[in-house]
Amino acid sequence: MNERNEHINTLPNEVFSVLYDAAYEEDELRRRGLRSERIGQLVGKRLAKDLIDLQLRGIDT
Repeated sequence: MNERNEHINTLPNEVFSVLYDAAYEEDELRRRGLRSERIGQLVGKRLAKDLIDLQLRGIDT
């Protein structure tokens, strides 16, 4: 767990923001009652898109 925390602390702010937004979106979709399978599809698709966008901007993800 400590290694994981150290890695998170080295993430660029933009990457941390993308991960935080994905977690928030997942919580919102759960509150709306969506099935876990559908939540995974929606959040995963957005997360992949956002991380690719960061890579295209030259941010190490």
